[in-house]
Amino acid sequence: GPKNGEFEAFARIWQGPFAGWSIILSEKNFDKAGNIRGWRWQGNETVEFAIVQHQSYRITDMALLPGSEEIVTLERSFLPGSLPGMLVRRFQLKDLKTRRAAKGKVLLEATQPFFAIDNMEGLAVHQTEDGETRLTIISDDNYNSTVQSTLLLQFALPE
Repeated sequence: GPKNGEFEAFARIWQGPFAGWSIILSEKNFDKAGNIRGWRWQGNETVEFAIVQHQSYRITDMALLPGSEEIVTLERSFLPGSLPGMLVRRFQLKDLKTRRAAKGKVLLEATQPFFAIDNMEGLAVHQTEDGETRLTIISDDNYNSTVQSTLLLQFALPE
């Protein structure tokens, strides 16, 4: 497989209908149709699934939403000669199954220079005391502060 492009995002599901399962998404591992490959497993049972690649975006992280029935993916487009892009999508875990590539719902698509983003790599989810779900996203400057920067962004998830 591609160097440093296999397993990019991991989550362990602790509650809800998929409790006990683990899930992994790849960054550059595509199926024959060009979809992003992912796996869900529990014990000896493995479910391979696919996520439709959105343009040139590649998954860099994912997080479980409260209730553990959905995930949010963080994806980036960072191609030579083009400006960085960031994509956030929402998926129902029940839609991540064999023989059907999931598209998810685009929550945010942002590119430079219109949005202050960079090489977006990290994603976390938490709930505030009043029950609002927030996504926190961080970029990686790859120790190259002359070209890249470290940014920390936070968004409220629309219900």
